[in-house]
Amino acid sequence: MIEYKYLRKRYDLYLRLAYLVITMLLIYIVSIRQLFQYRLYITVGYICTIYLVIKKIEKWYVKLLNKLLFFDLDIESWRQYIQINRNAKLKRARKTSNIYEIIYTYMQGDYRDVINKIIELKATFQLSELENKSVAIYQVNSELLSNKINSMEDIEKKLKDYNINDSDMTELVHRFEAILDIVIKKKANDYFKGIISEFKFDKLESMYFDALNEHLKGNEQKAKQILTDISIENLDIFIVRKSKTILEEM
Repeated sequence: MIEYKYLRKRYDLYLRLAYLVITMLLIYIVSIRQLFQYRLYITVGYICTIYLVIKKIEKWYVKLLNKLLFFDLDIESWRQYIQINRNAKLKRARKTSNIYEIIYTYMQGDYRDVINKIIELKATFQLSELENKSVAIYQVNSELLSNKINSMEDIEKKLKDYNINDSDMTELVHRFEAILDIVIKKKANDYFKGIISEFKFDKLESMYFDALNEHLKGNEQKAKQILTDISIENLDIFIVRKSKTILEEM
């Protein structure tokens, strides 16, 4: 599997080659005396070509990046992405790196650090509606899993601080209520049985909560089966290590 640092090197190389080749072609065309009078049209064509080629390269890069981070869940690539982009020149790139660092920290199970990083992120950057919703999920999840909040009243108060729309609010309330029931109240809740996601970590997390839920219902065999499926994944992920620990104690 290709790691992020190699993907980034290829991306930077392709961008440089695109600029070099297209610029050399422009210089050659402009140097032809018969075409000099069309230099304005040639320049416009050059700008359009550069734009289209760069967009094509960026689309390729983003597709492979998402595969590495979210579909393959390559933890080393997460580390490399954060390290390389943390001090990027573009503010947008730095913001994305900060959000990804929050997700990475969450996957490591360092929930209190997640909360601190989110406070810092909100003080530094303006978040889009989608980013706002994502950050809300990681903050409330972390506060639940670190036992910082332990009631629906606390959860609803946190969500109001994010100004989330009604449809998303309903969805999130159901999710957090399920975590509250399973983790804190030790009460069965089948919410995570119906959750489907394309992203590998989201799948693993839903499986983890479902396993805890089956254990609460007394379905030990089913819980063991789910935890065993999780435990074969990368041990750098907290819920994988936690699943192995629970299995050893069952």
